[in-house]
Parts: sequence; C-alpha cells; structure tokens
Amino acid sequence: MAWLSQLLSRNGATSDGSPFTAQDDPDWSYTFEPEDFVPSSDKNGRPRDGDRVSLEQERALLPYMPALLDDLLPPCGLQPQVAYGNVVRRLRKIWLQRALQDANNVPLVEICKWILQDLKIEAEDSPVGSEYRTKQRQPWRREDVFKYEICWTKYFVREAEVLEQRKSMSEEELAKQDFRDKLHPIPKELDIYVRKSCNKKNVLDSWKAWHVRKRQVLGSRDTGLGMDGTQDADMEESEDDEDSQRHGID
Repeated sequence: MAWLSQLLSRNGATSDGSPFTAQDDPDWSYTFEPEDFVPSSDKNGRPRDGDRVSLEQERALLPYMPALLDDLLPPCGLQPQVAYGNVVRRLRKIWLQRALQDANNVPLVEICKWILQDLKIEAEDSPVGSEYRTKQRQPWRREDVFKYEICWTKYFVREAEVLEQRKSMSEEELAKQDFRDKLHPIPKELDIYVRKSCNKKNVLDSWKAWHVRKRQVLGSRDTGLGMDGTQDADMEESEDDEDSQRHGID
C-alpha cells in the first residue's frame, strides 16, 4: 500500500506533554496536500489529518473547542501522560481543521472514532509489544505509550458519546450519569488501580478535579456552544427569536 511506505519513511516524534500549538504538532500519518484533504479517510480507508491550521486561526477557534479536548495532563504516570498528550494533540488538530469549515458543527464523536480506527489498524500491523527494543514503530514511541494511546482514544470515544447523549437526557438521567462519573473518576479504559489505600483518596480527588475541567461548559456563555463544541438548541431558538423581532416577523 502506498501510504505504508511513505509512513515508514518519515521520522516520528514522541510527545513531551507540552501544551498544544499548531506550530509544533507532530504529524502522525502521511499528510496530503490541502486541496486533497477530506476529513474522513484516504483511499486505503485510513483517517488522515491534513495540514495544520495557522496560529492565528487556532487562537480564533480555541474558545469554541470542547472542554473534553483540554490538554491538561491527567494525574497519572509518565507513560500514560505521554500517550494522552499524543492523542489529545491529534484530536485538537483535526477538530481545528473541521472548525475552519463550521465551528458550530464539528463531529466530535466521529473525530475520536477516526483516530481509534487508525490506531487499531496500526495495532493489527504491529501488535502492542511486538516492537520492543526495535524502534521500528512509526512514529516511534515506547510500546507502553502506544498501548495507552489506544486506551485513551477509547476513553475519548466514550466521553464524546456521553456528551452527545446528555443533550437528550432527562434530569433524572443526567443525575445518574453524574453519579456514575463521580463514582469512577479513573477512566476504566486505562486499567489503573491505586495500590496503597493511604493514597487512594488523594489520587481519586486529583482525578475528579481533572474531570471537572474536562466536563465544564467551555465557552458556552460567550459563544452559545455546549461541552461538545456544537451550538445549543436553546441558543439557536433564542437567535431565531431575536432575528424575528429585528425583522418584524411574527
């Protein structure tokens, strides 16, 4: 396959966990020319990231970005943190590209699934653990980091789906969902367990605080956007009413 040889010829870079900027985001797969970019998949069925947006465009779009894509590192070990940085940087990159088209209608769930699909294809070609001490994985990163990348992407898919479902939940359903979120603050996809009971409360409190930031309604007050970055229905109705009043429409 054409994409594989080009992918293997590139030098990958492992994330150092630094905050995302459009200028230093590493490419994860073969990047097509801008006029060829379709934010779904290439001819081989692999998701593709396209070109980075400009720094000026990024700054303009960041207020619209869902809180779920916040790049604050989670309170865990180094390798899961590096994996989180890799995944969230890529999510932010693709979200920004789609937001250039319409910041009020970015398919967050689909974006998360695109990246999960890509990592699953890589895992089929080179299963987790198969590249120990070879440094053949492209872009290169430790095998445990790659393992956690898959875990984190599954987490993002689940969280994005919950955000979508919350729009149609009743108050009772929302209360149950909030209870479940607080009951299991450490993402189940990571299989992380607190060994020392004396540290358990502090660890769980750190995870809860981290999730509060990722589940806040980012920018909704100023932009009318929900946690998933899409425009709230109530805000749309309000804008329609204002337009009707301005133009004298009954």
